Amino acid sequence: MNRYFPPSKSTGKPGKGIKKKLQAYMETVTIDLFGYEKIVNKSVRTYAEKIANEQGVNAKQVYVRIIKPAELRVFLHVSGKLLKELTIRELVHFFVGPGALKSSHTESKVVSSVSKFFSDYSKKKHFDVDKVQVLISSNAEGALVKSFYEQSFIEEIPVKFLIKYFKA
Repeated sequence: MNRYFPPSKSTGKPGKGIKKKLQAYMETVTIDLFGYEKIVNKSVRTYAEKIANEQGVNAKQVYVRIIKPAELRVFLHVSGKLLKELTIRELVHFFVGPGALKSSHTESKVVSSVSKFFSDYSKKKHFDVDKVQVLISSNAEGALVKSFYEQSFIEEIPVKFLIKYFKA
């Protein structure tokens, strides 16, 4: 008899439910060994403060909106108004700071990672990927990530969850 996996009530053999439970748990656990979350939080906060100073507003009024209709598009908003469309290079700068742009491979990796996130997230929520939006803003702790379906708020998304896509 295996003391780690109690026998199934129906078969008397070790239960397999624990394996599924552990797999589900491991999919949600993230360990930030390299401090990515801290880097992203600092970069988002720094970027928002820079734009806020240029525009003469509070940093909380600055946010980036990401959509993925046919291709990835990124917009910078200030006080609820569109300021400009951002390039992928600017999105990388927003997430991890200017030092991360060592090659064009970085930009393609970001596009691929964000696109995969949109695809997986939409599939999980049973949403049309064209109508999902992600808004990223800054607060006292760092980055605040919110998802929307069309104009309706869905949920806050932990920064660690997004980082998983960039490390894959």
